[in-house]
Amino acid sequence: MSAHASNLIVTVDGVRSTNGTIHIDLNNSEASWKNKAPPFATGTVKAAPGAVTYTFNNVTPGLYSIDVFQDTDGSGKMQTGMFGKPRGGYGFSNNLTLMGKPSFDQANFQVTDQDTSVLIHLKNGA
Repeated sequence: MSAHASNLIVTVDGVRSTNGTIHIDLNNSEASWKNKAPPFATGTVKAAPGAVTYTFNNVTPGLYSIDVFQDTDGSGKMQTGMFGKPRGGYGFSNNLTLMGKPSFDQANFQVTDQDTSVLIHLKNGA
């Protein structure tokens, strides 16, 4: 029996403003998580106060992690301040609150052949 692709529904809450977009990277390896390889998929959705949702279609079953940030200037990159601290909203799958980016193992979750929903709480930077 072969595994079938499913949809991954990502909801990001804690969005404070309408500035820019919410950028979502879906990673399927340690290399993509560490930005040493392209993400498995990316998505963007217009920022709106409260929560926004984006659906990745036809995701094959496996382990994934997500990192999210609010792209307020349209650069496609997270804005950082002194010492690399994010300036805008950002978050990770499993809603980890660590100093710095968690590891792929800490942030990963299982996608099955059934639709999967993930909620990410946006933390707000400086």
